[in-house]
Amino acid sequence: RIAVIGGAGSASASVLDAAVYNPAGLAETVRNAVSVSANLYGIQKYRASSFLYPGEDLVTDNLVSIPSTMGAVFRLWDGCAVAISAFVPDRLVTSQIQGFETGQHNYALAIEDQTMWLGPSVGFRITPTLSAGASVFGLYRTYSMTESLFWGDYMLSYSRSIRADNLGFVGLVGLGYRPLEDVSIGITVQSPSLNAGGSGNFKTDLVLGASGYEGAAGSYATDLDTENRLPPKIVLGVSWEKPRQWALAADISHHLATTFNTLEGTDNWGNPLTTEFRRE
Repeated sequence: RIAVIGGAGSASASVLDAAVYNPAGLAETVRNAVSVSANLYGIQKYRASSFLYPGEDLVTDNLVSIPSTMGAVFRLWDGCAVAISAFVPDRLVTSQIQGFETGQHNYALAIEDQTMWLGPSVGFRITPTLSAGASVFGLYRTYSMTESLFWGDYMLSYSRSIRADNLGFVGLVGLGYRPLEDVSIGITVQSPSLNAGGSGNFKTDLVLGASGYEGAAGSYATDLDTENRLPPKIVLGVSWEKPRQWALAADISHHLATTFNTLEGTDNWGNPLTTEFRRE
């Protein structure tokens, strides 16, 4: 339901959708429910400006499917309900092979990055017009990236592969207010996530065939420490709807920035290794 109205759920989410958009909406639950949704489908564009050489942009469009929600909601009493749910709120899958005649450059890139949220939620009615709720989710992220390049003008070949799995936790609190029968206002605050650990692997190879500089090098690392940090987020929403007829909703959201190391440790040569990841 929330996907149909563009994801604007802070003021309009109810039943299972409320667990991740605004858990205060669980207070509107009128009966127990089990929900399994279909996938979402869309086109995802990935662009890396001057990817590995000035002026050579890597651009790709991909069809992506996102499994959205599954879970159950249990009504404890009038105005109070609990839920257990699993979400995959976003997923990045992209791959591309791209060549540039000038310099005889060729690139290949493949990325898959997704995080599943799993956990309990509760929502309850404080007054006839005011509700509150909270959710706690365990996070499981899987990230993999493989890139390779060949620069014909330098006779240089390079490849790098990363694989990381990570566990963490994040919390949500929300308020819902209904000043009029058909109008709702919602506010949701997401905490910064807590890192609970994980493991990752890294491998890189370099081959140089230019005359007088021929050689090869590489490194690898296993059982590296991993991080995945979601920054705090606040969402303010309003909705105006006639049940079972139509709905108009809007959300304004603000995400803080965060930087963390997807991988950290030492390679087989004892050199320090970090792979930085930034969310803005």
